[in-house]
Formats: sequence, structure tokens, C-alpha cells
Amino acid sequence: MVSAGDTFEITGESGSVVAEVTLTAIETDRSCNSDFDDPPENEQFLFLDFDVKTLTSLADEEFFNDYSINPYDLIVLDNDGVRAKDSIGSSYFCLDINDYLPTALGPGESSSGTVVLDVPYESGIVVYEPFFGNSSESFEFEF
Repeated sequence: MVSAGDTFEITGESGSVVAEVTLTAIETDRSCNSDFDDPPENEQFLFLDFDVKTLTSLADEEFFNDYSINPYDLIVLDNDGVRAKDSIGSSYFCLDINDYLPTALGPGESSSGTVVLDVPYESGIVVYEPFFGNSSESFEFEF
């Protein structure tokens, strides 16, 4: 289980470490700050803050030469392991565009930002399982 402040490594298809990711915060008691935000369609918004640093080894990957974390890579489970059917809801326009984590980082880049989910549970687990790309690992974050 990854907790706020923990750093985990992402391994590329070659087996080399291609990124270092730190979960800096996971919170539900924050407000949206966009002029276009809507209330959550599900129960509440979940804010996941990350610091991401890609390594130059990302350039050596055969198929995927950039790295990202987005809502489609994150699966939300309740405390009994029941998967949320929708964890995106109205999260797209919650934050000012500059507060979100960038959509892709190239080799040797770093950035910080937030991924927002619209979750139907008061507490549970977020599983980071990339849909495409570099990692076969999965990481879990408790909220």
C-alpha cells in the first residue's frame, strides 16, 4: 500500500526503471477551483497529488516513450473490494487546467499535479493500473 509521501518506481517494457512517482497527498476535503466545475455525480471528489520524474531510460523504450497518470489508469474499490462503475463522473472540470498533472512527460522531465476522481464511496482503495504503456505493476492507495 502506497501512502502519502511514498515514492514508487515504474518499470518499462524493457525492464528498466523509467519513472519515479511520489504520491504527495490523497484527500477528499478539498474544493474544486475551476470556473466550470460541477458538483460530484457520485459521492465526492478524490484528489491525488503526484510528483513525477521520468528518467532518460524512457527514451530507450520500444513502444512507449512518454509517461502519464490519468483517471483511466485508476480503479476505485470500496473496502469490500467492489469496483466503482464510474470514477470519472464530473471530475474533468473540477480544477484549473494548470493544477492537473500533465497528460504526458517525455524522457528526463518532471512535473507535479493532481488527478481528480469522482468516487461513490466515503473510503476505499484506488488501484493504479496503467491501461497502456510502460508498467505491468500496480500500486494501491487508501483513502
